[in-house]
Formats: sequence, C-alpha cells, structure tokens
Amino acid sequence: MNMRSKIEKYKAPDLSAFDKKLAVLRQDMNNLRELEAVIKQSASDARDYARDIKNDLKDEIIRTEKLVEGVDRRTKTVQDEVRAMIDKENDRNNTLRDRINSRMDSLDESLTNKMKSLEDQTKATIKKALDNPLSNMRR
Repeated sequence: MNMRSKIEKYKAPDLSAFDKKLAVLRQDMNNLRELEAVIKQSASDARDYARDIKNDLKDEIIRTEKLVEGVDRRTKTVQDEVRAMIDKENDRNNTLRDRINSRMDSLDESLTNKMKSLEDQTKATIKKALDNPLSNMRR
C-alpha cells in the first residue's frame, strides 16, 4: 500500500527542456548531415574538375610533344639539306679552285716559257748585233 500511495503521488519530472535540447541536437545532426552531403558533393566536384584539368594538361602535353617532335624532324631535315648543300658547294669550290690553280700554273709556265724565249731571242739579237763587224759597237 505504501507503494501505491507513492506511485499515486509520483509526479513525472518536467523533461521539456531535455526535449528541446534533443530537438536542437537532432536539428544540428540533420544540419551536419546536410553539410556533410554538400561537402561530399563539393569534394566530388573538385575531384572531377581536377581530373578534367589533369586530362586536359596531359592531352596538351602530348600535343606539345608531337609538335616538338615534328619541329625536331623538320629541323633535322633542314640541317641535313643545308649540310648537303654546303658539302656540294665546298666540292664545287674545290673543283673551281683546282681548275683556277691549274690554269694559273699553266699560264705561269706559258709566261715563263715565252719570257725565256723572248730573253733568248733578245740575247741572240744582241749577240748578232755585237758580232756584226759593221755595227761599230765593239770596243
């Protein structure tokens, strides 16, 4: 009986403050879940954007490498052509120089021979003139 009276006298404590705090906590938890979803979406968007940038950069690097390889090939081709042209001109110049040297040697030899011949003729003429008894050039 004593228990019955105690039970009948029992008054439930006022838990409305706890209920309010729980409601605020539940709202905060919901807000955190929403924030977490927004953060996950932002992270996913950032990851996708970074992946797109990485792929674009990779494609750009590959394109640039191909351009550089093309320029290298063309440069090598031009260098080879220029070297061939220089070698051809050097050969041509060497041939021309050899021909000029040969002509100069021939001209030098011809002039030397003509001068020697002229000198011989002049000596012969002078000797003939000196040997001539009528010239009175003897002493």
